[in-house]
Amino acid sequence: MKTLVTGSAGFIGSHLVGFLHDSQHISRLCGFDWATDAQSDSPPLSGVKLVTGDIRDRDAVDSLMQQLKPQRIYHLAAQSFPTLSWKEPVLTSQTNIIGTIHLFEAILKNYVRTNVHFFSPLSLLLPTPYRLTRIAVIVKSPLIWAYKRH
Repeated sequence: MKTLVTGSAGFIGSHLVGFLHDSQHISRLCGFDWATDAQSDSPPLSGVKLVTGDIRDRDAVDSLMQQLKPQRIYHLAAQSFPTLSWKEPVLTSQTNIIGTIHLFEAILKNYVRTNVHFFSPLSLLLPTPYRLTRIAVIVKSPLIWAYKRH
């Protein structure tokens, strides 16, 4: 099964990539993150393709969907630092909301038949702009329902 993990260089994403790599139920595993291998929270794994890109870059996300056509996507790409979300609420919104829209649009545009799994850390319990952006994407958002209809 071809699998994509967005946010693959982050703490949760890097552990998920390691787990999926070890499970051996995947024919092709690809990580997508703005961070390079040197900035990742885990060492490189053989057989895992790591693509450096920004979820806010529509063309990069579209190109990735066109090339990979993953059957499963674990969407962890997010600006998840609460203190930064207060300092940079626009960046947080662009990453967490617009980035997710880019992902869904690329799935539709490239006719990718996939399952998308969302994750969110416990920081959703904190009252921050980060929390609002993740709730807007995860909890019965009109965005998700609109894409479910396609």
